[in-house]
Amino acid sequence: EEESDSAGSRPSRVGQDGAWTWHHLDVGGDCRYWPVSAWVQFLLGWTELEAHPPWRFEYQTQLDFHSFGLTALQVVVDMLPGVEADAGAVHQDELGPLPGVVSTLQAQWEHYWMTVSPLHSRLMDTFHNGGDWDVLKTEFLEQNVHGMIAAMLRAIR
Repeated sequence: EEESDSAGSRPSRVGQDGAWTWHHLDVGGDCRYWPVSAWVQFLLGWTELEAHPPWRFEYQTQLDFHSFGLTALQVVVDMLPGVEADAGAVHQDELGPLPGVVSTLQAQWEHYWMTVSPLHSRLMDTFHNGGDWDVLKTEFLEQNVHGMIAAMLRAIR
């Protein structure tokens, strides 16, 4: 049985061993910028992270780095002109493979953002309206959200 914090308003995140560790803390922040390891922690728990050392390492040491990287990528993609807009200014032969690479990056980012935004909305709705976390997690597991996120991030690379 979990103990309450000093205010008695929510369960303590201190383990039975008395340790205050990442194992017992809820995942926080904007899930649109979460790495796969944060999705795994949220959906499957710390034991799954322990079973996969790269995820555990990412979760323990790289959360901010990952989120910052996605934010930087978002800024870059948002600042890129549409490939079609530049086509008239320079002959296509002079651009080489750049338009294809840029348009692929833009399409991959758009796909990622359009996928994670509704997930964020569902998570925030559950949080703000006192929804059932188990129902949300079950739905996300059935959709293989963590697997989808992993595939989309690989495609962006």
